Amino acid sequence: MAEMIVPLLTWAYALMGFVALLGFLPQALVLWRNPAAAAHTPLFTWVVWSLQTVTFHLYAVVVNGDLLFMLATGCSMWGTLVCLALLLWRRRGVKSIIGRRTTDQLPLPFSRKL
Repeated sequence: MAEMIVPLLTWAYALMGFVALLGFLPQALVLWRNPAAAAHTPLFTWVVWSLQTVTFHLYAVVVNGDLLFMLATGCSMWGTLVCLALLLWRRRGVKSIIGRRTTDQLPLPFSRKL
C-alpha cells in the first residue's frame, strides 16, 4: 500500500506548487488592474510570505536537492514575489495619484464604485 501512496503524494506535492502559483493569480490581477487596491493590501504580510517562500526554496535548492521539492517551492516563491512586486509598484503609483490622501479615503479594492 505504501508503495502506491508515496509516489502519488510525491507528485501531488509537486503539483501543488503549480496550484499555489495559480492561487496567487487573483491577487496579482487585482493589484495589476486597480492601483488603489495596493493601499488596502497588507505589505507586512506579503513581505513575510515572500521571505518565507524564498527561504523554503533556498533550502530546497541548497540542502534538500529534490527536484520536485525545488519545483513546488519555486512556484510558490515566484507567486509571492510577483504579488509583492506588484504591491510595491502600485503603492508607489497610488501615492503619486492621490497625493496626501489617507488610505481611509480610498475606495475599497472590490467595490463596484471604482
